[in-house]
Amino acid sequence: MPQDIPLEGSEKLAFTPPSLAEKLGADAPVFTLRTWTHREKREENKMRIREGLRVWGQEAIRNEIRAGLKANWTPDQAEKHLPLIDAYWEAQDQFELQRKYK
Repeated sequence: MPQDIPLEGSEKLAFTPPSLAEKLGADAPVFTLRTWTHREKREENKMRIREGLRVWGQEAIRNEIRAGLKANWTPDQAEKHLPLIDAYWEAQDQFELQRKYK
């Protein structure tokens, strides 16, 4: 993946995956990479609402992961490993907070 990934809507990058370039040579397709504009983001959010889709928050996803692990682990395994996962997530959250306010 190229390192100069577009960060705003006006920036564009022509990109051909190396695997296609090797296989197809000059006939390989060129993809235009760019980030979404604010208008496109709003339109996608409207479409999600219209289609009845939901975007889950981080805590809801973590709760589902915990529930899935508990269902597949023995009580001893859950007691041993879930606190480690929670500690990892807490450290990750603290790191994000520190990075946010630097």
